Amino acid sequence: GLELAMAALNGHVAYAWWRVWGDAFHINDYEMTSITIPDLWLEDADSNALARRLGRGLIDAITPGNIVTRRSGTGGNSFENIDFHDVCPEIIRQLDELHLAGLGLAGEPLLGQLRGLRGSSNWRV
Repeated sequence: GLELAMAALNGHVAYAWWRVWGDAFHINDYEMTSITIPDLWLEDADSNALARRLGRGLIDAITPGNIVTRRSGTGGNSFENIDFHDVCPEIIRQLDELHLAGLGLAGEPLLGQLRGLRGSSNWRV
């Protein structure tokens, strides 16, 4: 459900996918449908429960106090956003580890590179 989708679409793994395969500006239908929920999350009860708990934590973080308004480029359009990386970094850390494990990828070296990608981007205002 929604908890698994939130878990799959947030974190450094999804961010890296978006930066590489998306347009690195808007989240569009392609990203929403191409970032899949790892099979392990669906097949393993413990992974499923943890992914759902982490996704629920992200949903619970969507509160008026955590919503910020950002300006979009030079057009002056504003949009509301929640930076889960700032609001709930521990959830994101756990989610990243679970996501990589679910994809069968090595953890810490790759996570360090993915975090560096996010840290060096000019996305954060």
